[in-house]
Amino acid sequence: MLKGKLDGSYISRNGNKTFRYVVSGSKEEIAAYEAAQGENLRRNDAGQPLFFTTDGGNGFNIQLGISQDNNIYVDTTEIDVLAAIAEKHGLASEFIAQMIVAKCTQGTAARSTAAPVATPVEEKEEAAEEGLGEV
Repeated sequence: MLKGKLDGSYISRNGNKTFRYVVSGSKEEIAAYEAAQGENLRRNDAGQPLFFTTDGGNGFNIQLGISQDNNIYVDTTEIDVLAAIAEKHGLASEFIAQMIVAKCTQGTAARSTAAPVATPVEEKEEAAEEGLGEV
């Protein structure tokens, strides 16, 4: 599968926030990507193919697909499935957002560094260790 790793963003001449991804994949996938891009193919200084989008809601690492008519698209299947599972089971929108953000920031330094919330079991264990008895 073709993948893209965020390589930066900028404001285009027409004022749109544009996100630039370095594309990777097998030799065959890269050849298909280059053919689909045609004269629109752009490369970075290292010669790697680039993908551009104005939709920044896809994350730091993306999966790309090529449609039957050679259009490049961001494959959001995994994010869509997470949202569908949460919706089906009546999970709160905040939980859905957390799942999607976790998926979109997977493997990056941008993941949340907030301290985990202690569960009642953990609180009881901590209280016992500190000689406080039952909480």
